Amino acid sequence: MKQRDFISLVHKFLEYGMAPGMIVHTLEKDRSTRKLGLYLQNKIDETGDFSESLLKTAEQCSKKTDLIKRYGPLLKASEETGNLDGALACILRYLDQKEEAGKSLLGSLVYPVFMISLVMVLSAFLSFGCNTLLANTGIDVQKIQNGVLISSAAVMAAILVFMLAGFWAWGKDKFQADFFNLLRNFSEGKMPLEKSLQLIAGIVTNGRIKILEILNSIKEGESFSKSCIKTGAFDTFCDYWLLYGEETGMSQETFNVLSMYFEKRRLERRRNFLRMAEPCANGITGIYIFLLMVKVALPVLTGLMPKI
Repeated sequence: MKQRDFISLVHKFLEYGMAPGMIVHTLEKDRSTRKLGLYLQNKIDETGDFSESLLKTAEQCSKKTDLIKRYGPLLKASEETGNLDGALACILRYLDQKEEAGKSLLGSLVYPVFMISLVMVLSAFLSFGCNTLLANTGIDVQKIQNGVLISSAAVMAAILVFMLAGFWAWGKDKFQADFFNLLRNFSEGKMPLEKSLQLIAGIVTNGRIKILEILNSIKEGESFSKSCIKTGAFDTFCDYWLLYGEETGMSQETFNVLSMYFEKRRLERRRNFLRMAEPCANGITGIYIFLLMVKVALPVLTGLMPKI
């Protein structure tokens, strides 16, 4: 069973008010989930913690350990406040976003990767296979090979630029989106702000220093919004929203708005980049073919012309 399907199933059970013990019993009875149910029961016996055991069982589905680190504290806090189904809904949102990003990336890069692979195979053939084919023609093979190397270098430079643009699109707004998404989730789990910031600083890899600066400023007596303004962690748009949320007592709603705003902006950047993947692959291939015509086809024709 997929990780998302397992969490969705447990989420449905909790929505209908099913107790943890009954959930484990139901999973054990069904043939498709029996192994997961037994694993979940073993973890509960070991740790005595349903939420932690649930995440470890979910990780067993994909063999990845990102959920415990990212959502372990949230599930524990949500279980204590009786909002475990809400925390699972947060995890489902995260998994859906991750799956959507993975599918869009895979679908958009199939054609470019095919074209670039074809270019590399053709380069290898022209570099190493033309010696035999053109041995007795009087054509300067070394000149052709140098031309292929120059063409391949130009293509590799274009691919490198394209990849750097992709890294920029993937990384832009990542800190803000992750920060406010986690802050919203911890806030829904009724976790105190300082504790939430400490946990987020341990989860988020980029921007950790900024979070610690905000946390230190709060400990010195500043409000959360003023701490963000003081440290310059976010842009003016965020600062005004955070200030508005604190003044009106709607911080939770503010976190929701900022989380959705930055996630939408990040996804839009990714979509725009992926839309450019196929045209860029066609352009790189076109440049390569043009260079081959100049660096390979012309020397070959020049060498063969006296024999025609």
